[in-house]
Amino acid sequence: MSKEQRFYDALEDIFVGAKVEGESGYINLMRIKSRYYEEGVFPKLKEDVDRAFEPFPEFKEELFDKLYTFLTAIFQKVVRFILDILQSIKMSMKRYTLTIRM
Repeated sequence: MSKEQRFYDALEDIFVGAKVEGESGYINLMRIKSRYYEEGVFPKLKEDVDRAFEPFPEFKEELFDKLYTFLTAIFQKVVRFILDILQSIKMSMKRYTLTIRM
C-alpha cells in the first residue's frame, strides 16, 4: 500500500468511520456525513493535491509519509485526551456515589 493510500485510508477512518445500519435520525445523519466526505471532500482533496504536485511528483510520497505520521500522532493524542477525561468523570462519579451513600 502506498503512503498516499495509507493517508487517505486514515482520513476515511477518522471522518467516515464504519458503515452504519439501522433506521433513526442519528443513523441518517451519519450516512449524510459519510456521503459528504466520500463524494465531496475526499475527491476534491485528491484533485487539489494531484494538481499541486504536478510540477513536483518526486515529493509526493514524502509528503504523504509526513502527513500520515502527523495525522496518526494527533489522533492518538486526541484519543488519550478523551480517555483521560472519561477516567476523570468515572472517578468523580465514584466519589459522588460514595458521598451519597454516607
